[in-house]
Amino acid sequence: MEEEIKTLEAQIQSFYDTVRDAGSTFDPELAKEFLETFEEFELSIDSFLSLEQYIDLMVLYFVTDNWRNPAKFLWKRIPKAMKKDKALVQVWEIGKCLFQYKYPEAAQAIRDFKGGNLSDYLRSGYYHIMNGFINQAYQNIDDDTYRLLMGFSSAKEQKAYLSYYNKEVQPKIDAAKNEKIEINASHLDTLKKLAEFIEKEGATQIERE
Repeated sequence: MEEEIKTLEAQIQSFYDTVRDAGSTFDPELAKEFLETFEEFELSIDSFLSLEQYIDLMVLYFVTDNWRNPAKFLWKRIPKAMKKDKALVQVWEIGKCLFQYKYPEAAQAIRDFKGGNLSDYLRSGYYHIMNGFINQAYQNIDDDTYRLLMGFSSAKEQKAYLSYYNKEVQPKIDAAKNEKIEINASHLDTLKKLAEFIEKEGATQIERE
């Protein structure tokens, strides 16, 4: 068992190194493998994880599929004394925003979050997931709405993101609309329904496997 734990620790460190070297690039398959290794490690040890490890594990749930129940169960088994930590409270607040499909609030909380070792990875993962939702939910979307849902602080940051990945947003942004657009209930309801559908399909797929 001791050798198995050492092997898992080495694998986890390798994942950390890979994530660090990847910069702003997000690989969903890597995130899934990282999470599975972390979960196996938690089950293998006789003690609790460290505070930073709980934070990082929570982040990994947020950037992978079918995360809601596992993230809630993780929060329940974290020692009460640790739940007073500011960074852990912050990451859980992000989770609560995501649970309630409050995407603009979640995006802002993610931007402000600096805890653990995977805060940049959380941002990259959120951008990847939200961009995918938007592409499926909208035929056209204006600049301001896209920027607010994604969590970019400015048009410059949005442009840098799209340039980094060498792609345009699909559906294409309607650049002709210059007036400021506020996120309304219709936007959020569309994304909520899509998220619920994707989560349901993902859970069904797991049951079939």
